[in-house]
Amino acid sequence: MGSGHRNYSLDDKWKKQASEILAAQKNGNPAGTKKTVSQPSGILSVISDTDEGKIESLEQYVRRVTSFGQDSNSDGQGIFWYRGQASIKFQLVPSVYRKNSAQEFIHTYHDEFNLLSYFKSYAYPFIKADRPQNDLEWLILAQHFGLPTRLMDFTIDPLIALAFALEIDKINQDESHRNDSEDAVVYVFRPLDYNLTVPNPPNGIPHLTELGDKQSGYVPSLTESDTDKPIACISIFNNDNISAQKGTFVLFSRLESKRVMSLRDIVQDNYILSEIVISAAKKAEIRDHLYQIGYNISRLYPNLNSVAADIKFVNSKQNDVKLK
Repeated sequence: MGSGHRNYSLDDKWKKQASEILAAQKNGNPAGTKKTVSQPSGILSVISDTDEGKIESLEQYVRRVTSFGQDSNSDGQGIFWYRGQASIKFQLVPSVYRKNSAQEFIHTYHDEFNLLSYFKSYAYPFIKADRPQNDLEWLILAQHFGLPTRLMDFTIDPLIALAFALEIDKINQDESHRNDSEDAVVYVFRPLDYNLTVPNPPNGIPHLTELGDKQSGYVPSLTESDTDKPIACISIFNNDNISAQKGTFVLFSRLESKRVMSLRDIVQDNYILSEIVISAAKKAEIRDHLYQIGYNISRLYPNLNSVAADIKFVNSKQNDVKLK
């Protein structure tokens, strides 16, 4: 960690820069923007001092995020969702449609239906209040306790997305448990603009539990869907994790394996879906700075296990400093 004592409390400089993100988006005047150019394709390109190359610092990441401007012709002005992944090589698909090392699908949407049935039976005694009222509410709950589903998590907080890209939740584990040798990625997504491309488009961003008959292809079932396109949704915060993570979702339809595509392949328009690449060489340093401004394990997963993990991590770093 280097010589000298490092304080793992909030650092004013980092905290100030992080807090400017949403304010800059709201004001429609992104920090660091130098020039706006409208491309013939209709895609808005924001040219700034950080637009080229990989992210190598938290400051640079904040500038990159705030460089995403608004297109005056866009119906989704100022609404951005973010998703962090530890490796840019990972496909942008929900857990039920992921593949193993042999590139074979591990699960199908039939598995989701069957596993959800078991989850509803066995989880019911542990839920004392505010029990889910329908299958989609159950799906949200199951997703955040590790069951493979067609839901893919996004967040409205770009620093939460960065925390997942840098695997903050694994900060106490040794390097073999993290993807620090590979570039990470944070996807920047415009949900309102995207939903306009969905067949029978919903009005705006629908609530996950209120999808109508036109979106029947998204509810848990054993019947394959007609549509190939996912849909961007919001949901109830029916558990502490989704609330802490400021979660939103892209819900994939029920598809046989041969029809499954990555969201990156589905969305060809870089205005709607773009990437911020985090340099593998700088992951540890950025993770260190992100942790200092309060994006720790208990920020992502607010429970006593996470509190204990954070305390152990800070103590281990203090001991490292003493030894040096």
